[in-house]
Amino acid sequence: MNPTRLFNPAIVPALILCCASAAPAQDADPAPGAPSDPERRVLIDRDLNAREITLLSITHEAIVYEDDQGRTRQASIGGLVALLPLEQPWGATPENERRQSTDANATEPGVLELADGQRLPGEFAATGGDEDSIVWTHPVFGRVVINLDRVARAVLRQQQQTDPPIPERAPAAGDKDELTLANGDHITGFVVSMGDPIEIEVDGDLVTIAAQRVASVRLANPPKPMQGLVVWLDDGSVVVVAAIDGRDGETVELALPTGQTGVFPVDSLDAVAFRAGRLQGLAAIEPEHQQPVGDRRISDPARILSDPVYQSSSQLRAADIEIPGPMRIEWTLPAGARRFATIAEMPFDAIPWGDCILSVRVDSVEQVRQRISADNPRLEINIPIDTDAHTLTIIVEPGLWGPINDRITLRRPLLLLDNDPS
Repeated sequence: MNPTRLFNPAIVPALILCCASAAPAQDADPAPGAPSDPERRVLIDRDLNAREITLLSITHEAIVYEDDQGRTRQASIGGLVALLPLEQPWGATPENERRQSTDANATEPGVLELADGQRLPGEFAATGGDEDSIVWTHPVFGRVVINLDRVARAVLRQQQQTDPPIPERAPAAGDKDELTLANGDHITGFVVSMGDPIEIEVDGDLVTIAAQRVASVRLANPPKPMQGLVVWLDDGSVVVVAAIDGRDGETVELALPTGQTGVFPVDSLDAVAFRAGRLQGLAAIEPEHQQPVGDRRISDPARILSDPVYQSSSQLRAADIEIPGPMRIEWTLPAGARRFATIAEMPFDAIPWGDCILSVRVDSVEQVRQRISADNPRLEINIPIDTDAHTLTIIVEPGLWGPINDRITLRRPLLLLDNDPS
């Protein structure tokens, strides 16, 4: 079918009105891209059901909130898996794009990233600490000492606007650590000490380098699953905490397992995973198969939409996935997967030509089949997964106009697991 021949300019105003009416109700008040009310949150329970609330107070034992009827409720943490900020309205400028445009000329802070996804902005403390540890100063928690076998990457030297950019590279191959120097040179070997100077063993020789000459360090530690009570903060921090106390509704005190505490405004609390080991972002799983469907013979692969500012701190480690056109994608389910939930959304700029059929299958059984178009641009998906299931398959089929603009974004695609030991 040729959409050009069927195009009628007279339908455009009606179609635009249709797109506007399809957006969620909250679009009517704030302009697209306006910041959300920080007290408005999304609460996700242990069946991955999401509901919008107004947060009143939070501790590591319970949440007190106001529901959509204005009633005050209390929920035990045991029945919940996560707390998130309110979703951006369909068609609004994503939060990360607003951050990027605001912060484009800002200096990059130092940052310590751990193998399990924790993230601590701050400064490298070059003195003190054991030989097998790194000492880091967080702006709120203060001085923390982390064993090197838990570290994935440390950015030590802040980027000034006058500095040439330090090129990013993939992690060093094999089991080698890597230093990136301020001048862009790289040294690979085994990092022995993260004091001042930094010591690295290269081909059996010990090399010492002044810490001020080092821009970043990447250690070849394998990634680890995130476990326990995890908090995402608006400064880019991602931390496992032993306790949360936000009873006054204005501030929240977080206690690290190592004993340090920090007090933050409650609206700086971006997200909370109450049992992070029960959640698995689909974007963290490499697809087993990707192939075009319909008349398409080739297609770009699905793309992970990572945050350009806080690249390693996607909330719940569940980055969005963009499906660029009609295609079939198959993932092998991790052990213990019991439920899958996401919002399948047609991007605003795919209208008016975007029109497709979305199918979700567990093994060979189709659980969801729905047309997504200007009339129905968003589809909430929440399906159970049998204990013996092996694969999750998502298929985008061309619709009324063929493959033109048949793009789908999976918002926060999450798998619920039942194997969390925490």
